Amino acid sequence: MSSISTPTTSLPPVRPVLEAAGLSSLMAFIMLLLYLGGFHNPAPRNLELAVVATAPIEDSVTSALSDGFHLRTVDSRDEAVHLLQAREIAGAYIPGPDRDTVLTAPAASATTSDVVVKEFQQVALVEGKPLSIDDVVPLAQNDPVGQNSFFYMVALSVGSYATSIAIGASGVHQRFRMRIALATVAAVSIASIFLLAATTIFGLFDGHAPSTWALSLLYSMAIIFFGVGLHPLLGRFCTLTYASMFVGLNFTSSGGVFGPELQNAFFRTVNEFWIGAGFIDATKNIAYFPQLSLTHPVTLLVGWLLVGIACLALGATVERRRNDPTHALPRKESYGLSEDIEEELEENVAAA
Repeated sequence: MSSISTPTTSLPPVRPVLEAAGLSSLMAFIMLLLYLGGFHNPAPRNLELAVVATAPIEDSVTSALSDGFHLRTVDSRDEAVHLLQAREIAGAYIPGPDRDTVLTAPAASATTSDVVVKEFQQVALVEGKPLSIDDVVPLAQNDPVGQNSFFYMVALSVGSYATSIAIGASGVHQRFRMRIALATVAAVSIASIFLLAATTIFGLFDGHAPSTWALSLLYSMAIIFFGVGLHPLLGRFCTLTYASMFVGLNFTSSGGVFGPELQNAFFRTVNEFWIGAGFIDATKNIAYFPQLSLTHPVTLLVGWLLVGIACLALGATVERRRNDPTHALPRKESYGLSEDIEEELEENVAAA
């Protein structure tokens, strides 16, 4: 009697699916921590204000202010305006015989100006006088909330880090110098196409498109060089790393939504050296504060570009040693997935 054997079908391993899902969930959790950490409770923290008054009046205003404000006395309205235009204070209060006035600079941060106005409204209420609002550095008509440069930076960030992953993954069989050339072309293309769309379709950056293009090129090139350079080291963890750095941490610390003066110490500190903060400060100064120096924000962008170049050198060295049989460095573990499928996973998640 013959026995009939039923062929067994082997199921694909579950581990790669769980690991891919785990990485995506971890990335989402990191975004939760960063976005809520940076945005959930904006409040003044040693916010610089001024009052045009004598010392006794300053004392009465100080007693009416909430915590988180630092008040100085100035001698004249002109001095207060100068400090606002220099971005040294966020608002100024001018008591008057019948009506008080608050000076603001919404172009520096519209959300911070709103906080200043609300606070001085409470002061005027205590003083028992109506309050007038004078925007010393107003926002442009087509930028009513002052966040056009921020949303433009969001598109640049996602486009740049996603492109770096695509070049790093799909160019794995290309010479590293070819990947560097592709990264350079991609940065020029992204900066040019994105700015062209922003100016021609939406009318942004009117009168300072060339300088914004130069900033966009520095910004995009730094991120793409960083991403392509570290791809041989990070492999499947590229999306998690780059999204955390250039989306989660970058957007929350840039000052594009809430200025660092409304955030906790961690995000205020990151704002001092992170790439997005450099881009936002540079575009704000060019558009609204042309008298201010661009040295600090441009130095940040150039510094990040140098870091990106260093990452390219590191990635090329690691790959060269990995391909050298005399060193026998292990290639990244595939966890049961073919290289093509890993690349596809990276590219599909890259735009998250």
